[in-house]
Amino acid sequence: MIAPFSQRFGYVKPDKVLIRELLSGDILNAIINASSDLLWGLANFPFAKLDQRIIAEFQLKYLNLRYEQMQYANGPFEYIDNEEIEWYYRIDVIEWVIGHLRQYINEMYQESKISKSDVANIETILDKYINTLNKEFKRLNYGYRIIGDVFVETTSSSEMAVIQESMQEADTNTVTHLQECLRLLSPSNQELSTRNAIKEAICAVEVTARQMTGTNTLDDAFKKLRDIHPMIKLSMEKLYHYTNQKDTGIRHGWMEQSDEPTINEAIFVLVTSCSFINYLNKVYCNLDHK
Repeated sequence: MIAPFSQRFGYVKPDKVLIRELLSGDILNAIINASSDLLWGLANFPFAKLDQRIIAEFQLKYLNLRYEQMQYANGPFEYIDNEEIEWYYRIDVIEWVIGHLRQYINEMYQESKISKSDVANIETILDKYINTLNKEFKRLNYGYRIIGDVFVETTSSSEMAVIQESMQEADTNTVTHLQECLRLLSPSNQELSTRNAIKEAICAVEVTARQMTGTNTLDDAFKKLRDIHPMIKLSMEKLYHYTNQKDTGIRHGWMEQSDEPTINEAIFVLVTSCSFINYLNKVYCNLDHK
């Protein structure tokens, strides 16, 4: 899209810098608008009272209020809209809303209180909420995206697709490690750990490779992965050995605390690991069907 007149002629300086570590202005407006649409969509399921439930549970279980305090307290979206609260605490609440809804509708389905089609419809509304937020974040140069229901540092659309493919197609154990990796990289996580995030990404590779080769270690698995290109295997072996370097302490104790991996390095390892997992799934799935 062509830049507007004010920018083309230098009256306004274009802002190409990614916005990080805040939640205000246009970005906050986009979140509140999307959240209003979410609540409206949930109100279409009056039998489940999802819109009322999420407010009550937020006050009772997140803010830990007494019953008599609830009528005067804010709901989750009023909390998100409160700029006096630190930005990362408000991102915590967005993640809580998404996670709580997924857990609650699953519990209701297990208790036969809603049908499978109801679950699918509610999941569609929730996924639309996440997709809307990601589109708005991209449009407004926000430095984060929601992947696997948590916020992570911005990655390209193609990188996001790689991660999401792994989350959707990999086995449960692999996905558990990837979910933990994403959680550790979330900006709302006050215990953000790039080292542990990288460890979880590599563990996801190890779980997949060991399962496909029937081995006990990733080193042994590499020896049996004969159906993949040797240069691809070599590149992953080198990445694995990077995580064993004593100056990073990713796989083992941190012996020399000199090289804490950067967030960019952690995202690189995550995306590369997901790409390799997707590659293995395609190769070995095709072999199974021959």
